Amino acid sequence: MNPIKTKIITTVAAVVIGGGAVVSATTIPSHQDAGLQPSTETRQQSEPQITTNIEEVVVAVAYDTEYVDDSSLPKGQTKVITAGKNGERTDYYEVTYIDGVESKRELTKSEITVAPVTQIVANGSYVAPPQTVHCENGSYTNSAGNTVCRPSQTNTGGATAICGDGSYSYSQSRRGTCSHHGGVARWL
Repeated sequence: MNPIKTKIITTVAAVVIGGGAVVSATTIPSHQDAGLQPSTETRQQSEPQITTNIEEVVVAVAYDTEYVDDSSLPKGQTKVITAGKNGERTDYYEVTYIDGVESKRELTKSEITVAPVTQIVANGSYVAPPQTVHCENGSYTNSAGNTVCRPSQTNTGGATAICGDGSYSYSQSRRGTCSHHGGVARWL
């Protein structure tokens, strides 16, 4: 290996942000400016090149979800009141490179640059009170679990069909309506 002759003229130590902007720089005067003679020593190896950069990394910050009860919505339904939005955090790292290879990375600062927006979801809590049904011929529970009046000769309100025998049906589905009363003569 050939010996290398080194002459120091001016040394600049700089801190550079990712895009190349110099944040701070210090110039060390050369030996000639200080009235000294340039170095003439011979070295077998060159000094490693050490550079330090400040890197900025933007990271997404997930939003939280908050649930609130809403008595205007039926139980089991949900509704988004405020849509959530992710925020951003900026992390600043001091990164040291030796001969172009990263040797150290240290987090120096971390700050929320865009605050996340909390999503607010309404949970339905309304439960309809049980209906009291007054039926002249009694009632039955249909396949949906609702209480329905049995067919009667007079319409007490809410009839859905007139059966073939002239009775009024209060059925809530078309299937099986007036099945024991001559079938449906007319839907109401």
